[in-house]
Amino acid sequence: MSLPKAFATPEDYFEACFDFFTKYKFILDGPNTDILINKTLNNIDIPDLQCLDVYDENFTLNGFKNIEYFKDFCTALENLSVLYGDVEERTNNIELEAPVGPKKKYEVITLAKEVEDICYIYGCDTVIDVGSGLGYLDQMFYEATGYNVLGLECNLSHYARAVDRQMKYHESSLENVVYIHHRVTKNSGEDISQYLRDYFRNHGAVCITGLHSCGDLAVEGMSLFLKMEDVRTLILMPCCYHKMERKGNRFVNFPLSSALKEVFDRRNGEELIGVPFMRLAAHPTQNDRSLEQMVFSLMSRAVLQLYAFTHKCTVSRNRRKAVKVRKCDTFEDYIAQAATTGFTLIPNTPIYGSIPVSAEDEQHERINNFDLDKLRHIWRSYPEVYFKKAAIYILMQNYMQPVVENFLLYDRLLYLKEMGVEVCEHKKFFNEGQSPRCIALTAAKETK
Repeated sequence: MSLPKAFATPEDYFEACFDFFTKYKFILDGPNTDILINKTLNNIDIPDLQCLDVYDENFTLNGFKNIEYFKDFCTALENLSVLYGDVEERTNNIELEAPVGPKKKYEVITLAKEVEDICYIYGCDTVIDVGSGLGYLDQMFYEATGYNVLGLECNLSHYARAVDRQMKYHESSLENVVYIHHRVTKNSGEDISQYLRDYFRNHGAVCITGLHSCGDLAVEGMSLFLKMEDVRTLILMPCCYHKMERKGNRFVNFPLSSALKEVFDRRNGEELIGVPFMRLAAHPTQNDRSLEQMVFSLMSRAVLQLYAFTHKCTVSRNRRKAVKVRKCDTFEDYIAQAATTGFTLIPNTPIYGSIPVSAEDEQHERINNFDLDKLRHIWRSYPEVYFKKAAIYILMQNYMQPVVENFLLYDRLLYLKEMGVEVCEHKKFFNEGQSPRCIALTAAKETK
């Protein structure tokens, strides 16, 4: 159930969410890289913050109810929170033999078992895997059940590797596991039905699943579930909400339910709910780094962003992990990586050659258009209490994440109910420590 116990109706819940999100808008309406540009941390006003040991491993916001700022935040948060209960550990008799890490292995084994169970309950003998990737889930599910699996993948490289893996390691599955290079949309129903007729002529009821239904893919899967007559069940793990398609200043597939649409339009939701909001909904709250390390990473990157902003430049990453923060003990370590291999400064107005340097700055230490002396000056200009505000900011984001995600997911659940689907719920399948994206949408059509 995704409606918190404090609320009698979805409308009351959505209104309360908007009140809460509006009050703490500064947490939601900008990228973390811009917190110094936007002076975001100035919104955190806590008396005697310099006296609090925010880096103590036992420090929590709800442990200081005598501080009004924390009390108001935690009380509102508690009313909006949903408890999903403990995760039932699942095992599978089939071992996943693939070069994947423990997280991926745990996810594949767990979801395969959940799909097996829902197929058994509702009599499905065929599975459609939307966003099938390299096919790990499909092969494990087939080996456990012998059921048909249609894997649909839009990434040509992933599709080709899945086919290659099948030919090398799973040749016995060729008649029952079929991969198609196909981008799933809400209009894919006819094509998918044809694939099923072509490859699994005598198939029965169908289950739609997806381990990482990125961006709009989960909503497209819901649409296919509603439209396709043969599809009886649905079990999707949504992720990467910030990658959902936008038109203008609104998301195409949010909100979905009539209840939220009415509140959203009346409250000018597009002014509050943008990409940063959706990014927070997908944000992992558990991290093996200390809070102090996360503050260092946040502030270091924000200093780079502020420097670029004041010099009318854009910061561009040179690689996925631009800076190996775990190897940085000091800001000097950070900028040594950032200015050399990590980032590139790109002027907002095209120029030829290097960025012009004033006579006053001529003697400054520079690497690839980064003025290291100015970066050091910005870093040192922020007092220790500002870093503590950054710690509070991180904690507030972590506390808000489940509420933000539930707000999004409940809209989807409510939409299914509005469309006449009575059997639907969000269920926690994974332990957060092992997989941060742990909530699945399950649904089933009642058999006649």
